[in-house]
Amino acid sequence: MGDRPKLLPVAAQDVDELARLWYDGWHAGHADLVPAALTQYRDLDSFRVRIMRDRASFFLSKDGPITTGFIRIVGSELDQFYVAASMIGQGVAAPLIEAAEAQMGDMGVTRAHLIAAVKNIRAIRFYEKHGWANCGARMETVATVDGTFTLKVVRLEKVLLS
Repeated sequence: MGDRPKLLPVAAQDVDELARLWYDGWHAGHADLVPAALTQYRDLDSFRVRIMRDRASFFLSKDGPITTGFIRIVGSELDQFYVAASMIGQGVAAPLIEAAEAQMGDMGVTRAHLIAAVKNIRAIRFYEKHGWANCGARMETVATVDGTFTLKVVRLEKVLLS
């Protein structure tokens, strides 16, 4: 892909595709790394409900008609960052993180943060490679359809240049 992708707002007709992408990506990347009690909350409908609650915070990355990934921005947090399973290894992740950072900057964020499951070493290394500073492990709450779940995570931060 190479060039920074354009991030598009999520339209109503995108919700089912986005929910499937998020469900598949979450289970592929997290199900073996987090407590089983959290995995119970992560059925397909839970992702659809969470998208519908705050659709404006999600942005799709598309290459023509193909969805290559998505992000979610909540305040100064890069709350979600996913590459579509079919696009893993295709050079999509680096341009997508650059697009996410640019989007956050355009929204006025100067110091961004994100969290990754403490056992998600692959993701943590990816973010560090792209200039995110590892601020260490801590307990944080993550959203579920019924409220929150406390999880041990690594917090990463990055100062965004305007």
